[in-house]
Amino acid sequence: MRSLTRTTAGKFNLVFLRVAPPFEVGLRAASTAAFTPEAGKFYNITLNKDKGYTDDGQGNYTVTSAEGLKNIAKLVNEQWNLGINITLTADIDLSGTNWTPIGIDYNHQYAGTFDGGDHTITGLTVTGSDNYAGLFGNLSGTVKDVTLKDVQIARDYQNAYVGGVAGYSEGNIENCSVSGSVSGTGTGTGSIYVGGVTGLGSLTACYHATGDVTGASGSTGGVVGRNFKDSMFGGGIITACYWNGTVTGDNGIGNDMVGNGKATKVADDWTDAVTQMNTALQSASSEWRYELTGELPTLTEN
Repeated sequence: MRSLTRTTAGKFNLVFLRVAPPFEVGLRAASTAAFTPEAGKFYNITLNKDKGYTDDGQGNYTVTSAEGLKNIAKLVNEQWNLGINITLTADIDLSGTNWTPIGIDYNHQYAGTFDGGDHTITGLTVTGSDNYAGLFGNLSGTVKDVTLKDVQIARDYQNAYVGGVAGYSEGNIENCSVSGSVSGTGTGTGSIYVGGVTGLGSLTACYHATGDVTGASGSTGGVVGRNFKDSMFGGGIITACYWNGTVTGDNGIGNDMVGNGKATKVADDWTDAVTQMNTALQSASSEWRYELTGELPTLTEN
């Protein structure tokens, strides 16, 4: 007799109960060979399922696949691991997945550091009617060095923050670029803030390259939907950020309460944008810089 149970760590324990030999076990754990158990003895076999990420036990997670990134989102959203650090070591394809943002609401605000490592996430799709929409929903940590390609983000809610990288950010977004469509609609008394990169937040050397950014005029921007200031959190700082494409209201910042920094539209030539972004990165002592070897700027390590 045998029983197969799943542990909370995502592993399986196969327990043999008083079997009569000979009995060949066809299941293998990693490189473990098949064996013949002895009658009357109990055996535990742990099968390690590839989770798509590894961790060092110190809160640092390395993601290698789309499945791994989805599992990381669950660690934050379902297991309250809000301060973990995430590093991509490969390009990620999320095509065909309706993404649940990392940091689904204010109570699950992501507070760690996400390092894209100059990798690309393709096909990010977020739809529905929640408050926060983007790769990250609600952010207080740092997101840096990642490219989002072919995003499709559409939020229909009466009070929402919508962006490619993050919906709402009280943290920092650095060296990130987005291409694709970002939109927010809704009815009611609330406001929807829509930005090509973020609905709200501080940005350094980020840009929205191509695609439509649509929402209400006055709260929609090619880079950020709202640059907010209050007595507790201060205000967002927009440094050397750029945008292209069709944007409701034709503004880089939709609702600018701070007046600190600006987001500049690029007509065709990204040369000046690259120069300004690299100046900002140098001032921030970044290990990355932009190069213009094709139509759009790309990151390269110093």
